[in-house]
Amino acid sequence: MRDQRVPTTAIMALFCCAFLAGCLTSTPPRSLIKLANWSPMDSDPRDIRVAVQTPEYISIRDGDIRMRLVYEAGDVQNSLVEEYIVMVNPVDRKVLGLPAPMEEKSRTLIGELNPEDAASLLAAQRQIRDLRDAGDSGKGSLTVIASGCATKDLPEGPVLVTIWLQTNPSETFFIVARNNDLRKTAAKAQQNLDDIERC
Repeated sequence: MRDQRVPTTAIMALFCCAFLAGCLTSTPPRSLIKLANWSPMDSDPRDIRVAVQTPEYISIRDGDIRMRLVYEAGDVQNSLVEEYIVMVNPVDRKVLGLPAPMEEKSRTLIGELNPEDAASLLAAQRQIRDLRDAGDSGKGSLTVIASGCATKDLPEGPVLVTIWLQTNPSETFFIVARNNDLRKTAAKAQQNLDDIERC
């Protein structure tokens, strides 16, 4: 289904702080292929996991990461816009596809939908599939947006963030964005990363 695949830029924008307009990252070619072939409308929301590694002075809290489902139906009355909170937990064990935690240097978190939101997204997927089966020509997208906060003043130099995605529990996490420098992203959006919210 052509319009139901996740836009690569949407996933790459995962850790763009709320005030940033966009996010440019380094995505391995193999990951681009995975993203291009992944249809979120056919994925069980309970299986989707996002992992984020940040410097130790950047914090992500429950509610900072959100999944947004948009479906622009041919009949506007059938259109959908829903947003779901992603719950995050620190990685304190070895996880396939993720690096081992590095104390005092970085923090790695895994995010997933809570059961209620996963069930709601699953119902929305079914509703969209029913509309399309009935001949609706609408367009849909699933994007991930996030904010964060800093526990102290940011040091000079790059502020690097790496992002992984897991779409099936039987598969490992794969890198979506490697060592994205949030300072450069902020500069391109004509913003100052030092203005990030303090925790």
